[in-house]
Amino acid sequence: MKYYSLSNNGLFEFEGECQPNPRVPGEYLLPAHSTVIPPPDEKQGFDRFFDRKMEVWGYQAIPDLPDPPKEPEPPWDNLRRSAYFSESDPLLYEYLFDSERKDKTAEVSKEAWLEKVKEIKERYPKPSNSNDLIKGVR
Repeated sequence: MKYYSLSNNGLFEFEGECQPNPRVPGEYLLPAHSTVIPPPDEKQGFDRFFDRKMEVWGYQAIPDLPDPPKEPEPPWDNLRRSAYFSESDPLLYEYLFDSERKDKTAEVSKEAWLEKVKEIKERYPKPSNSNDLIKGVR
């Protein structure tokens, strides 16, 4: 004999097989929070629930989950700092290395570095509002 397990609030969870009652031959043991009345077919967008008082099944709409909160955009100074570290610092080190060796390409290295710094400043401008500047947000 099949049984249908219910959550504490009556929602269908799973079906199982009843165990025979060892004390009373021909009878079966029914687990707590379950019924032998079969649930209705599944319906898209609904949970199946059992009304224990009326002993009938019904449908309950599944509530829509709210959208997860969006990740806040990192403050402009973190973005700028990261860009300097990954993009312009290697060019700076190249320029410093070339200039220390009195290499003729030092001026070219310097121009490439300054151009990259300018590009990063344009990409991540400082906020115009002084309160935003203190908070580190756009």
